[in-house]
Amino acid sequence: MKERDISFVERDVSKDAQARDELATKYGRLATPTIVIDGKVFVGFKENLKEIERLLK
Repeated sequence: MKERDISFVERDVSKDAQARDELATKYGRLATPTIVIDGKVFVGFKENLKEIERLLK
């Protein structure tokens, strides 16, 4: 995202209890990375790369 100058919010769930609680409550798991683009949730980056790239165009 940084390489493409795409703004994003990074939250470290290992250090931020509120972010960890939100991840578990909103998305039902604590898997990382969890990427949310326009309400669509992706767990994992490499396995979702094509779809993520499509949404970011």
